[in-house]
Amino acid sequence: MKNHKPKEMKTGSELPLLMDMHEAAEKLEVCYRTIQELVYQRQIGFIRIGRIYKFRMEDLNNFIDKNFIKPVK
Repeated sequence: MKNHKPKEMKTGSELPLLMDMHEAAEKLEVCYRTIQELVYQRQIGFIRIGRIYKFRMEDLNNFIDKNFIKPVK
């Protein structure tokens, strides 16, 4: 039987950071219910694992960019 060593953990920069609804709400500075509505209306990207919804920082940034309104000159 081989001696199995645990695999080394990758650093945070190598893995996408997945956030739950509470963390995503905190990042966007909105309430939890707002994130729920955005998910149910499919207005924000997410990963669904069973009944759990996870968010990548990239998806939150895309949502911000998509909803940015440029000022009128």
